[in-house]
Amino acid sequence: MAQFSQGFLSSLGRPEMSQSLFGLGAAIGGVPGQMKQRQKEQAFNQLMQQAQQAMASGDAAALANISQQLAASGYQREAQQLSQASREASQKAQRVSAGQQLLSGVPSTMRAGAETLAQEGLIEQALEAQGLAQTRQIEKGKQALATFASARGMQMSDPKAREGFFRIAKAYEVPMDQASAIYENFTTTTAAGDRTTKGEVI
Repeated sequence: MAQFSQGFLSSLGRPEMSQSLFGLGAAIGGVPGQMKQRQKEQAFNQLMQQAQQAMASGDAAALANISQQLAASGYQREAQQLSQASREASQKAQRVSAGQQLLSGVPSTMRAGAETLAQEGLIEQALEAQGLAQTRQIEKGKQALATFASARGMQMSDPKAREGFFRIAKAYEVPMDQASAIYENFTTTTAAGDRTTKGEVI
């Protein structure tokens, strides 16, 4: 059994000794809390580093995930900021995608880009994009009509050829007046009955 000197036992009764031992006990008892706080701060710093990388790359999904982790750790202000950054990154990515779709030159893809802009609330830009898609559609339709009408051996005066011609025009949404003008251009004959056109689209 441990033996304590009489002096040590006597000192325990002195106020200053009691306060010293109390402070030591409090310090020892506070170690786990300090370690926990330090770990929390380290985790926070790591998340913020990840957030910086995600913002640099425009990774909306990563920003949203980090925001959720921060909120769960009690960092509400930072979580809200990253949540906003995630939404902005997502919107930017959608606009970039819409721009790429519009530049594709493919009518269906261009229309998809217009729909993306509309979903973002950019109605004016969406309408303009839709108009560009429609114009491109008609241009491709005219090219298809010219190719059809100028095919070797094609007789545009044949009812079946005429039916096929206007079926193509309808599929490409070429306005009737424009389709008719192209048709007449390919069916116009000279007094001798020869075709005067060289296959140009008017």
